[in-house]
Amino acid sequence: MHQRSGELVLELAPRLLRYAFSRTRSRPASEDVVQQTFLQIHCARDRFVRGAAVLTWAYAITRRLLIDASRRQVHEALHDDGVIPVEERSIRRSRTAFPST
Repeated sequence: MHQRSGELVLELAPRLLRYAFSRTRSRPASEDVVQQTFLQIHCARDRFVRGAAVLTWAYAITRRLLIDASRRQVHEALHDDGVIPVEERSIRRSRTAFPST
């Protein structure tokens, strides 16, 4: 099984890197996303349905990670610009209205 997982990485990694790079335009960011993809695949390997499409599963994980990374970037950019999202302003207001003891 260990040999097969190595083969899987060799087959999937270039495809996932191209996909991630097409979305991020950053080699380091793409590599991070692909590494996280393989970590999630490894952690969920016992839930994978034997005979299912591994490539489709890997692309779905990568896509979700790219979406999460994009959302984090927007959130960080808003904070860097001094803009605080509405939902966070509500949280801050509720904390000042009800200070913890």
